[in-house]
Amino acid sequence: MTLAPKPSETQPSTTVPVVLLIDDHLETRASASELLADLGYQPVVARNGLEGLQLLRRGLAPAALLIDLYMPLMDADSFCDALNEEPALTAIPRIIVSADHGAGTAWRLSRCRARGFLRKPLDLSELETLLEQVLRSVDET
Repeated sequence: MTLAPKPSETQPSTTVPVVLLIDDHLETRASASELLADLGYQPVVARNGLEGLQLLRRGLAPAALLIDLYMPLMDADSFCDALNEEPALTAIPRIIVSADHGAGTAWRLSRCRARGFLRKPLDLSELETLLEQVLRSVDET
């Protein structure tokens, strides 16, 4: 698992696609990071939306974002609002991750401009399929 990098380390030097995972639960960050690494991605983690936004503003350029809905300091809604205000960040594909899949979740996905939703706990095959679909759609545009 990669923790929040120092400013000089914001862009990993490999050609492995980077996925920024933003989640406040240590166990989720650890397990999701392991799943991402197993799928051939380089996980970079942030504990909340504010930390994730700081990484992006420092130059981290992930292939995709996995964003927990509910976090302290800056939740998914506020994080996505901040992304939408910064032209350089608006195109990064977003996937929402949450145990909550109630009626309001669809509205929040739309508001966040998310390209997908994954339920917690994450399933390896669902994560793989959705990331492949999202990244393929980005390559086609």
